[in-house]
Amino acid sequence: MNSFIVQSLRAQLEKQTDWPNYIAPIMMAYRMTPATQSTQYSPFHLLFGQEMRAPIDVALIPKSTLPKNHREYLNKFIKDLLLTRDVAAENTKRAQAKYKTQHDKRAVKPTYLPGDKVMLFCKKVKKGESPKLKVRWTGPFTITNLGPPDCNTFKLRRDSDNKISKKLVNASRLKVFNSKTDRPDYLLDDNDDPFEEDEDDEDENQQVQNENTENQTQDTMSNSQPKNAPRNNQNKNNQSKNSKQSKKVLPDNLNEKQNTNKTAQQATTEIQITPDDVEKIISSAWVNKKLCYKIKIKNMSKQNGYTKIKSQRI
Repeated sequence: MNSFIVQSLRAQLEKQTDWPNYIAPIMMAYRMTPATQSTQYSPFHLLFGQEMRAPIDVALIPKSTLPKNHREYLNKFIKDLLLTRDVAAENTKRAQAKYKTQHDKRAVKPTYLPGDKVMLFCKKVKKGESPKLKVRWTGPFTITNLGPPDCNTFKLRRDSDNKISKKLVNASRLKVFNSKTDRPDYLLDDNDDPFEEDEDDEDENQQVQNENTENQTQDTMSNSQPKNAPRNNQNKNNQSKNSKQSKKVLPDNLNEKQNTNKTAQQATTEIQITPDDVEKIISSAWVNKKLCYKIKIKNMSKQNGYTKIKSQRI
């Protein structure tokens, strides 16, 4: 009912200061509306045996339908009221069975055993206490006995004074008690190395950094070629590469990865660069004062003002 009042106030209010003026009309609408799923009747009809009559309803009732005498009206009223309450009770049972079916689909059977420590949810609030500020979970309690099968009820004993509960308590009001002294053991085994994963991560990061540095160096070497370089040398290089690739024999499936890695590491390229480009290549090989790769310079010769070298990555 409280949620209905709040929703109705939210829909009607323009200012939040005049909400008391809307309480009476909202309660009248709630009492005369058969909106509940359980009874299918309005609260007014269950109490008085007939629907609430608004002023407009009284004006529209024909005078011929009114009862002739008070005794006849009283007998009819009592009969209708009893019938209405019986029907409402049947509707309530059907609604409860429906709610139980929906609840059982998501319910989890408790696994409490005698000797387990639990906390108990307390519904009662003492006079003078605020229901919203009261601590509802009390305890700890110890489970002494189990209730009837399939009832999920337990008998409890309070640990502070060893007082045993007179009635069985349903599992919905219980939860596991976690003591302050009971802490999970996060200690590692003697054989476990806590820094082993960190070392693996450092090796992997270093490998990725080396690959990125190699890619940057290859881009620098490719961009350092002059635009006006002779095309004959480029054609010769392309022909030599094609001839080498044609002479290669495809490796077996088992040794394919190993041979591919060796070929990539020992790949020899022939480029034309200036002395300044050599210094750039050498400086880029050092990252964070650590040598990432080496370049072995072979036959050096000058041609058309450029230095022609043969480099091999080690």
